[in-house]
Amino acid sequence: MLSVLLLKRYFFSKKSVSTIRSIARLCLLGVAIGVCAFIVVMSVMNGFSGTIERRFLALEPHLIVDITDESANEEVKLVKQLSSHPNFKSFSVTQNNDAFIRTFSGLFNHAEFKGFERDHLKSIFQIIDEKKKKAAQFQFEKLSSMVDELDYNEVFIGYDLAYTLGVYEGETILVVPSQSLLMGASSIPKFEKVTIKGIFRSDVNQIDSNSIFYLAGNSLNSLKSDASRKDHLEVKLQSANEYQPLKNELQSSGFKVQSWKDRNSSLFLALKLEKFIMGLFLGLSALVTMFSIVTVLSLMIHHKKSDIGILMTMGLSPKKTRRLFTLLGVMLFAVGLVMGVGSGVLISWLLQVFPIELLPSEYYYDTIIPSKLQWPLVFVMMLVGSVVALVVSILPVKYYVRFSPVEALRS
Repeated sequence: MLSVLLLKRYFFSKKSVSTIRSIARLCLLGVAIGVCAFIVVMSVMNGFSGTIERRFLALEPHLIVDITDESANEEVKLVKQLSSHPNFKSFSVTQNNDAFIRTFSGLFNHAEFKGFERDHLKSIFQIIDEKKKKAAQFQFEKLSSMVDELDYNEVFIGYDLAYTLGVYEGETILVVPSQSLLMGASSIPKFEKVTIKGIFRSDVNQIDSNSIFYLAGNSLNSLKSDASRKDHLEVKLQSANEYQPLKNELQSSGFKVQSWKDRNSSLFLALKLEKFIMGLFLGLSALVTMFSIVTVLSLMIHHKKSDIGILMTMGLSPKKTRRLFTLLGVMLFAVGLVMGVGSGVLISWLLQVFPIELLPSEYYYDTIIPSKLQWPLVFVMMLVGSVVALVVSILPVKYYVRFSPVEALRS
């Protein structure tokens, strides 16, 4: 109770020293702003990471199993093993090739060709069509309905790749197998003409800038003998994040398996590193403001030395005196911490419930600022802040409150 009365009298009362009162308020404001900025920025970074992850999971297979043996026995064994797992949802066989594209205007580019079964390709385009409809963005013709109209050697090309090459629907491009680069200068490489049936935009840069989709067995037969060809079994799971048990089971059976996190490990590592660096610098900036408590307590003890002497003559021991003023420092910081945590949580929650559309669509796939509040991070922030407040409160009190009551009253 005494500590609360002293906190009000020394730091917030109009009768308190104006210098101490002003510095104390600046200290509180600095701690509140630092903590609030840390919580809001980390929530926004978590929101962006979650958005990127959801975009990947909408189109990327959760597990990819390499089919090294083309015999039917291995595929039957694999499908039987997958079907018996409780987390299994669906699968599809895909053909994958690396090849080069040449337009009739002379532009070259590398692309990843993926051949799908008709139903699987249609389901991918249904997801893309639904996303465009919800986002109210520029509407292409429904790609899912165009799959049934595919003729021989007709393909779908990613939006960014089409933009780079300057090609449109209905144009013809040349597909050159990658192994043709190893041929001599006098040799004529194999190539195949394909027609662009449609242009898709998945809002995943790795797909839009590098992928061409086609119906397996209906197009690009010249790529069947290409050295870069790989056949995969793409697996979708009930829960994408619980892929490890099935992955371990398939690997123990001798299959080569990659998860969606393995395939995009560099991207997710970059996101984690970016979030760590942002959190580190914001945390350090908040930490610097916490050390201003040292200045406030030092000034307060210097100006209120006679008051401390009176308290000690009334029976307050030196140990209890140090404990009292240490508690004052912790309470002062706690006020700023509560203000910062409260405002940071409120802003993050508002951004999560009522997203703000602020980012330009010309440069960003998502125009809204996403937010995802993580309560464990908030609790860790409060715990670390409390420990730091205790340490920086003990140091000045232990150093300055070493005088006797007589010395304090004489001053």
